[in-house]
Amino acid sequence: MFDTAGTDRATKENYASVQAAYKQLVDRGFSAFGDLIAASDDPRFSYSVVIAAWDNISVGMACTEIVAGQIEDVPDRWAYKGMPDYIWDIREKEGLKKWWAEHQNRTLRDLQIECLKWTIAAEKTKAANPDLPLDKILPPLQKRLQELETAD
Repeated sequence: MFDTAGTDRATKENYASVQAAYKQLVDRGFSAFGDLIAASDDPRFSYSVVIAAWDNISVGMACTEIVAGQIEDVPDRWAYKGMPDYIWDIREKEGLKKWWAEHQNRTLRDLQIECLKWTIAAEKTKAANPDLPLDKILPPLQKRLQELETAD
């Protein structure tokens, strides 16, 4: 995305192509994880989004989002502020590349189960949220974990 002068050419003009590439990577599913994780620290600009304010998303952040979206099979993932985030926690602590080297021979379902167990444990250890007590947070997570563990 850089020209010979080192200027970033990622602009609104190529937003459609960036979104098409993003969709292709999502559609590749688990088979894209190796490529996505290899690029998870790429600092180049990818696209911008508006949540409360404009936020620029790097290529690495976009790749991490795609991986998280498939592994974090968590009911109501965005239901409340402060929900533990498995993949982003790994990215910040041990790094996705190290994690992937240790996990690449596992199935997507295995990774989703690991994520749900981690999320449940994280919810139990964090400070109580009076607006969302554990008896409201844990049942959907535990139900999804049971579904994954008993699936064929």
